[in-house]
Amino acid sequence: MSELRCRSLSWNDFSGFLKRLKTLALSNNFLYGEIPNSFSLLTNLIHLDLSLNQLHGQLPVNIGKLTSLSYFLVANNNLIGKITPQITGYNIMNFKNYSIRNLVDLEILDLSYNKFNGEVPHCLGNTNFTDNQLEGAIPRSLCKCKNLKVLNLRNNKFKDVFPYWLGSLPYLEVLSLPFNKFHGDITNNLSKIATSPFSNLQILDLSNNNFCGKLPFMYIKQFRSMMDIDMSTIGSPRYLKNKFGNYMYSIKMIVKGKQLDHKKIITSKSTFDMSNNHFEGEIPNSIEMLRALRNLNLLHNLLTGNIPPSIGNLSLLDGLDLSSIRLIGEIPQELVSLKFLEVFIVSYNQLEGPIPRGNNFDTFSSYSYEGNLELCGAPLLEC
Repeated sequence: MSELRCRSLSWNDFSGFLKRLKTLALSNNFLYGEIPNSFSLLTNLIHLDLSLNQLHGQLPVNIGKLTSLSYFLVANNNLIGKITPQITGYNIMNFKNYSIRNLVDLEILDLSYNKFNGEVPHCLGNTNFTDNQLEGAIPRSLCKCKNLKVLNLRNNKFKDVFPYWLGSLPYLEVLSLPFNKFHGDITNNLSKIATSPFSNLQILDLSNNNFCGKLPFMYIKQFRSMMDIDMSTIGSPRYLKNKFGNYMYSIKMIVKGKQLDHKKIITSKSTFDMSNNHFEGEIPNSIEMLRALRNLNLLHNLLTGNIPPSIGNLSLLDGLDLSSIRLIGEIPQELVSLKFLEVFIVSYNQLEGPIPRGNNFDTFSSYSYEGNLELCGAPLLEC
C-alpha cells in the first residue's frame, strides 16, 4: 500500500465489528483529533496504545468501562485537562461512576509528555506521568499497588516531602522524581519506614528538587538490589519487562553528564542520583555497600569532607560526578581501581594534591578537575 494516504480514521462504528478486539496499537502515527468515547464499547480490550500521535482534548469520560484493560498508553500527544475528573470517568448523563479503580487488571498507565494539570488521581498500575504540569502531593493510595515496579513523576510541579511510605512496595525497581518541588529532610521519617524498605530498588533519581539534610544512610543500607553484583550484565544489560516479556517502559535520566532517553529501562544500570539539591554533611562510607552501582551523581549539593576511599570498592561504577560541592583533601588512590569508570568529574571543589595516575585516570581531561586550585599533575600543571 505504498500509495495509500490516510489523514484520519473513522472510529464511529467500533461497536459493530470490533467487540472481540483485545489489542489496538496505533502508536507513532499522525492521528489527530480527540480520543472517541466509543472506545468504551471495546469491552474486551486489554492493550490500548495511542502514544506518539497528535491527539488532543481530554481523556474519554467512559474509559473506566474497559475493565479488562491492562495497558493504557497515550504518551507524547497534546492531551489536556485535569486527570482526576477524566480518568475517574464520572458520567453525569447516566449517573454511573466508571472509576479507574474498576480497572483491576491495569498494569501500565502512561500519560507522560502531554499537558495534563492538577493533582494525581488515586490510581493503579506502573505509572508514568512524566513532563506534564501535575502538582500537589503524591497520593498515598499508591501504597496499595503492591505490584508497582515503576513510578516516574519526572518534570512536574509536585510539592511534597519524600514519600517514604513507598518503601512498603515489595517490587518497586524504579523511583524517578526529578525536576519537581519535593523538599525537606529525607531522614525525618526514618522511624516510620517499613521493614527492608526499597529492597528491590535499582534506580533512584531525586535530582533537581529541594531536599536537604544528610544523605539517607539508613535507606542506603536497605537497597539490597544495588548490592548484588551480576557480572553477566556487563555485556548483556538486563531490561525491565512486563509479565508478558515485553519492554514497555521508558525513562529519561542524566547518565555520565548527559541526558539520555531510554526507550527501555536498564535495571542492571543501577543509579543513585541526588544531584542539584541541598544535601549537607559528609558522603557516608555506607555508599560502598552499593556494589552493583553504575552511576553515582551528587553534583551541586552542600556536601563537605573528603572523598571516601571506599568508593573504590564500587567495582562496576562507570559514572561518578562529585562536582560543585565542598569536598576537601586529596583524590583517593583507591579510585584508580575502577576499571569501568568512563566519566569522573570532581570540578569546583577544594581538592588538593596530586591527581592519581593509572587505568582510566590517564584518559580524563582537565574538565574533570577544573576549579580546584590546589590540584596538580596531568592533565593539569605539574606539582
